[in-house]
Amino acid sequence: MKQQLVTPDDSSMSKVNIVRRLHCAEGHLRGVVMMVERDDDCVSVVQQICAVQGALREINRLLLRHYLEICFKQRLQQGKMDDAACENCVAEIASFYQLLGISLPDRKELV
Repeated sequence: MKQQLVTPDDSSMSKVNIVRRLHCAEGHLRGVVMMVERDDDCVSVVQQICAVQGALREINRLLLRHYLEICFKQRLQQGKMDDAACENCVAEIASFYQLLGISLPDRKELV
């Protein structure tokens, strides 16, 4: 089941807000490209790249929170999760952590 990217009770997680944030980050990144093309100083370029990364991290944080609070919760509440569906959810969460550079322990390490 495809989950919607809209939560009426949380305006920070609205689709409009996420798209706006992505457009801002895109515009900021285009500005960084122009800085490189103009041969601006490296420190300024690096600072601006860090700012773009920070904006993208915040978008990721909002989306991950939405997934955990809405999408994952809905799957659990449906009560139709067999072992394969549960494993899929765990794999999705682990992939989010991996994208953030955080490695989760293997199952063998948990036992």
